[in-house]
Order: sequence, then structure tokens, then C-alpha cells
Amino acid sequence: MTLKITSIRQHNKTSVLKHIINNQPISRATVSNETGLNKATVSEITKELLDEKIVQETGIGESTLQGGRKPIMLTFNHRAGMSIGIDIGVNSIRIMSTYLNGEIITQEKMNYKTNELFSTIKHILKTEYSKSKKLPYGVVGA
Repeated sequence: MTLKITSIRQHNKTSVLKHIINNQPISRATVSNETGLNKATVSEITKELLDEKIVQETGIGESTLQGGRKPIMLTFNHRAGMSIGIDIGVNSIRIMSTYLNGEIITQEKMNYKTNELFSTIKHILKTEYSKSKKLPYGVVGA
């Protein structure tokens, strides 16, 4: 029974996150209406995602025609982590690092001597990993 509840909970969390990513900026109420999940469930999951720094609050939306409180808009925190790619050529190395939305952080090409290949790669990775320390999840893909 516990496994099933945990599985449903994870499914709901994934649904909320995907909905935020695909429809950002979006309010909690809209996520609830469009996913069919209870407002309390969406609020609880959103709090977890905010605490985990995967989602961020990015401003105030417009209130409905009926009035009421203006919604707080949510977006995916694309700077929660980064990815690093290295392409090793015959005489050069190309490196690219990006945020989770594909926004380029670093893109460069370096020439190397055959006997310096591993030290060059080590230097590149050390430099890129130092940038990742400022991000909640650091390097999440390479």
C-alpha cells in the first residue's frame, strides 16, 4: 500500500513539474485546473519543488474577472543545474556547458598536443565544475 501511495505521489509531482515547464509562467490554480489535481495537492507539491529549488516564483499574474487575489506565477528554475559536453577532435577539443533549458554558459574550442590531452580535459572540467558550485544541483549531465 505504501509503495502505491509513494508511486502516485511521485506521478503527481512529475505531472505538476512537467505542466509548469510546458506552460510557464503559470499559477498554482491553473496547474490544478488543467491537471485535475486538488488545489491543496498542487500547493503541497509546489512547496516541495520550491524548497528543492526546481521551481521558482517569478511575479504576480492578473486576477480573474471575478476578482480575488492575484496569483503568484511559477516557472521552472532552468539554472538549478548545468550540463557539460566535450567533443575531442584530432588536434582540438570543443567544450559547451549549458543550463537546463539549453542556454549556453560556455562554448569554446581549444587546441591541444597529443601528450597534453588528459591534462587539458582535466583543466576544462575543473573550470566548468567550479562554475557549477553556484547552482543548486551543480552538474547534472555530462
